[in-house]
Amino acid sequence: MEFTDETIAIWGAGKLGNLLVHKLSPYYRIVVHDADRSKTAKLEQTPNVAVYSAPQDMAEAKAVLIALPKGEVLPCMKMLDGLLVKPILLVNLSTAVMLEDLQSTHFLYARPASMKVIGEADNLLKEDIGHFIVNAQSDADARYLASIFGKIGKVTLTRDESLYRNVNLVAAEEIMLAAGKICHRLKESGLSKEIIQSAILSVARGTLDQFPWSDRDYFHDLVFQKYQGLAEMIHEASHETP
Repeated sequence: MEFTDETIAIWGAGKLGNLLVHKLSPYYRIVVHDADRSKTAKLEQTPNVAVYSAPQDMAEAKAVLIALPKGEVLPCMKMLDGLLVKPILLVNLSTAVMLEDLQSTHFLYARPASMKVIGEADNLLKEDIGHFIVNAQSDADARYLASIFGKIGKVTLTRDESLYRNVNLVAAEEIMLAAGKICHRLKESGLSKEIIQSAILSVARGTLDQFPWSDRDYFHDLVFQKYQGLAEMIHEASHETP
């Protein structure tokens, strides 16, 4: 696939934003912004990447990918909408914000859309292919986003983003159940609390690492509400001296 000579803006240069800059820059001109200048400074030498400095930097952008924590997504969209002079796609990437959460807000120019990554974001840096869930208000917007993310992975177009949430909740719940079984069996073996803690953390870390830091509390709360008793048992056993 060749360079397309189109501009895509990425708002937020954290883990996911940074990965997308590197993966998409071979195909698009990228304008990147982050409130933390140290994050964007590291990207300035990347081919086809420019650091945002003024609204006109986005004049040619066809879409802005917003890689921010859930509480910052809507305020950012409202701010960008006030800077726009033409219709543009504003794409939420937060796992805890759905398109339906954004549709009640009136925008002058912005057309909100949403994208989710299935699995670990780190896989985007490896040879593993990412899988992207795309939800947009129109079929045309959905197809355009599919053309972007299809260059770096597989794409599923859907009007039901809950399938993403279900995948991650099932994974998180199974980790809790596995941790409980490990805790129970190791406790029966009379092992020290340090070994039990290490075993549980080793099981949980793989799944937790797939969630962006900003959204971990969201999944943590949902799973722990459902499995509060199990969570308390794991905590007590892992701090108990045999």
